[in-house]
This record gives sequence, C-alpha cells and structure tokens, in this order.
Amino acid sequence: MFMVTAPLSSPGPPDADSWLLDLAGLLQADGRMPGGNDEERALASTLALLCFLAAGRDALDRRFRRHVERLIKFLEKVRLPLQRRVIVEAVLGLARRGESLPGAWREPLDEYSLTLDLWDRIEASLLAG
Repeated sequence: MFMVTAPLSSPGPPDADSWLLDLAGLLQADGRMPGGNDEERALASTLALLCFLAAGRDALDRRFRRHVERLIKFLEKVRLPLQRRVIVEAVLGLARRGESLPGAWREPLDEYSLTLDLWDRIEASLLAG
C-alpha cells in the first residue's frame, strides 16, 4: 500500500468540482500524481484520469482540460511493464473518446491508500465494459 497524500475529502457535503480541484492540485509539474516509483505514479495518475472522466471532464472540458491533458501526456510516456501498459493504453483510449469507465475510482484516492491490486480492478472493469 502506498499513499498519494492527505485524504482529499473535505468536511461537508461532497462537491464533485471542488474535489476535482483538490485532485488537480496534487498533479506534479510533469502531469503525474505522487507515488514512490513509476508504477505507483502511473496507477495514481490512471485513477485520477478515471475520476475526471467519470465526472464528465475530458480533454475538451474547459475547466479541467489542462489537468486531463497533463495526465494523458504523463501516462503516454511513463515506462511500465507490458501488462500495466496495456491497461493504461485502454484507459487512454477512453480518454481520447471522452468516455468513462464504470467503477469506484474516487474511493482509493479519498482514502489515500492505493494498492497495486487496483490495476486488476481497472483491468476487470475494462474487460467487463
């Protein structure tokens, strides 16, 4: 298990855009989410991208366009094992089409405890879709 940062959930009723703003604030200069190594950064970045897509925020969205574009650029160039690369490419395909992937992608980021088995959850959701 690795941590992204402090929990993103703020007190009070959930507001998707303010949560996404908090999430966007975690992006590093190169467009990645924090993590201990490339695989962890890629997983956190993939989950962040899935959260933006689930909220209807893609690369054409005016408010979050730059954040989504930065995540996409990072994910396009990060070096990953083949199995992880296939998953990332499938998610990037969704992003390019402005589509989302069903799943509870916000929860792991809210709890700021990501485990590498989340790759399996993403893959299973991709295969089910």
